[in-house]
Amino acid sequence: MLFRSRLLGLPVFEAPCEAEATCAALCKAGLVYAAASEDMDTLCFSTPKLARNLMAPSSQEKPILEFDFDKLLAGLELTWDQFIDVCILCGCDYCDSIKGIGPVNALKYIKQHGNIEALLEHLDKEKYPVPDDWPYKEARILFKSPDVVQTEGLALKWTAPDEEAVVAFLCGEKSFNEDRIRKQLADLKKARSQGGQNRLETFFGAATVKSSTVGKRKEPEKGKGKGKGQGKGKSFLPEGPPSEGLTIERAAASDLALMQKFWKDREGSGEVVEAWSIDNPLRTWKFNERRKELQQQLGRAPDELEGLHGSDPNNYISIVSGGFRRDLRGSAVGQVYGAGEYLAKCPDVSVGYCRGGEYMLVCRLALGVASSTAQIGRASCRERV
Repeated sequence: MLFRSRLLGLPVFEAPCEAEATCAALCKAGLVYAAASEDMDTLCFSTPKLARNLMAPSSQEKPILEFDFDKLLAGLELTWDQFIDVCILCGCDYCDSIKGIGPVNALKYIKQHGNIEALLEHLDKEKYPVPDDWPYKEARILFKSPDVVQTEGLALKWTAPDEEAVVAFLCGEKSFNEDRIRKQLADLKKARSQGGQNRLETFFGAATVKSSTVGKRKEPEKGKGKGKGQGKGKSFLPEGPPSEGLTIERAAASDLALMQKFWKDREGSGEVVEAWSIDNPLRTWKFNERRKELQQQLGRAPDELEGLHGSDPNNYISIVSGGFRRDLRGSAVGQVYGAGEYLAKCPDVSVGYCRGGEYMLVCRLALGVASSTAQIGRASCRERV
């Protein structure tokens, strides 16, 4: 397949491990628009976009489906780590699943307990037998830190097709019509000579966005649910916030590359040499709850951005565990403007707040109503974020 693709002048790479993982890395690096695969495990590698049915025969009339990873996590109200755990429970290529736990229960239990470890502590193992020596942790590592093609400095280069070699293969070995093949190759060369790459709409028509209803549960009719006509429908969503917990892991090489690009795009001095991923299910839950409130207030999804926060290195564990403390704001820490948290766009601004340390936080913000006054104060900041 690699040889035949190169005959057509396509840029081809041999993945050192999972092909979907390398496709996800290429997408993260901005080298491709989306990873095209029928394997939904591709999303576990955090590909920004997944395209399905791209190669389906036209006779099947299947629409091209695009999955946006950030929107998927926001819609499910999960972190990347939690999404991986849900997929492991549903069944993946790397390990067995727990018999009896399907997609509905997988989502329910991870939302309720935060991760597989906490779930196993409360799981009825007679009802849901756990596989012996279950390598779910190893599966996580394969999803989070796969071996992929190095994307730094990588360029996708198309070359002219080798017409005679293509004709020899398709016509000499596969008995295709030579005139037809040469005409197609001539069209391909003409398209290449015109410059930029065509958009997908050129081949598949204008894109239409449809909200998926797959997997959405019907609201139970009164008197129809279990409970002898009391009208109580069964819901898989947990009640209340998840339990407290914190996981900090060294970022995968692809995520480090993204952070280095983020730093460069924000015009930061120096370079990022290490990065860590922080997972706090309780703080994620609170963020999502606040985002829901803002959506109701605004009548639309709130805008989001990323801000940089510098602090004394000794403060970071406290911040990522319990959030920003109200008693350590404003004048209490020598802050000049306002009483809220200071989050900067440019890394160099936050460096001075690091008190000589070499670390800072990248925080995701959901924006509310813009302040109606130029004065920066407690009220206006609370309205905005």
